[in-house]
Amino acid sequence: MAQQEAGYSTGARIRQRRMDLGMRQGVLAQRAGISASYLNLIEHNRRRIAGKLLVDIAAVLSIDPSQLSEDTQSALLNELRNGAVESIAEIDRVGDFASRFPGWAQHLTHSQKRVTELERTVEILSDRLTHDPHLSDALHEVLTVVTAIRSSSGILAGGGNLDAVWQERFQKNIDEDARRLAESAESLVQYLDGAGRPDQGISSAGEEIDACFARHSWHFEALEQPDTPASDVQDIAQEIVRDSKDLRSDGTRARMMRHLLEYRIRAVQMPLGAFLQAAAECNWDPLALASRFRQPIAEVMHRLAMLPATSPAGGIGLVGCDGAGNLTFRKAPEGFSVPRFDGACALWPLFEALARPDSMLVHDVSQSQGRGSEDVPRFTALSCGVQTLPEKLGAPVLRQAYMLLIPQGLAEGSDTAPPFIDAGASCRICLQAACPARREAAILSRQKTEVAF
Repeated sequence: MAQQEAGYSTGARIRQRRMDLGMRQGVLAQRAGISASYLNLIEHNRRRIAGKLLVDIAAVLSIDPSQLSEDTQSALLNELRNGAVESIAEIDRVGDFASRFPGWAQHLTHSQKRVTELERTVEILSDRLTHDPHLSDALHEVLTVVTAIRSSSGILAGGGNLDAVWQERFQKNIDEDARRLAESAESLVQYLDGAGRPDQGISSAGEEIDACFARHSWHFEALEQPDTPASDVQDIAQEIVRDSKDLRSDGTRARMMRHLLEYRIRAVQMPLGAFLQAAAECNWDPLALASRFRQPIAEVMHRLAMLPATSPAGGIGLVGCDGAGNLTFRKAPEGFSVPRFDGACALWPLFEALARPDSMLVHDVSQSQGRGSEDVPRFTALSCGVQTLPEKLGAPVLRQAYMLLIPQGLAEGSDTAPPFIDAGASCRICLQAACPARREAAILSRQKTEVAF
């Protein structure tokens, strides 16, 4: 049944496209830089293909790589499963439904995507209304101008013995304040209109860097080539920074340059092909990978979270924080919400890892938002605390923590089930009224929620 649902494989689509173009197998293999025998294995699904080779073959065939690697029918079925998990009893009939009613199936998936977008918009608006200092300043500006207009108009409306000069002066003040109010209101509306687009209205360097990473799908193929000279690497990184419209200050661009150079170091020390093979063999275990490549656990976690989106690990997420609990790295996997500002859920294992450095904590995590854990994605959360010892006596110890979020099903579970945590994103949008870690009431709740402290 799985084979029937999957439709054409990547190898079959490559073969079909090649035949449509009237291209011989040997010609395609030569232009792609591989042997004809290896291409034959790919086309007959005896070798998996992804990454640079898939991009090269797609370029030769003049087609987008996603059209070769992504099975539309399979993607539709996955979206239907994610959106219809409440009907557990009929989940095995989703393939029959999609084949008999393709139009309705597409409509349901589009509706599910729209609901997800709206939920994300609510989360962003909540974060802005709660934490954003720029929004607070804008509202204060509007109130100040309104007060000034009311004061001036009150004096004019009160009559009295104001001569023409003073009347003209107050009228001029009202006109200037009204123009100022209109400009402030327009800017505020534009800012709020960007709520549905996470890359708009960015107000911190960290968010700008996250947006730049997200625009490149958290992977930079140009920095993966092992034979690229160091001087060219610098030029490539500078070009990425220069072309990014998300980075709005010199300081942020300098930080992004450091991130890209660190990315390059990881790519050299943990080559993509060897790392993907080792990760599959190690069952995506960062501790085993750290031992195999002799790299710090934090570097391995970053490498896992920044693999190509087309690879099996493309859906892995990573969240990092400093010793104060402030979020420093945000790559949210699909189905797990990370707040735009600080104030994340205190139940996240990420924060427990801060107090237990050099230990790996394993949990089964989901974000049900009070709806039950069966109808939302679940993740294996691997959390690790890292501490940097001072270079001299008396200096503070710097602590960080990272939480790797691996979608359930990617890595096979062990015989012992890890503890389950039904967490949220932040208190403001979480509807779990009885949560012992709640700090404030949710703005979306229809019933009053009790604050634990």
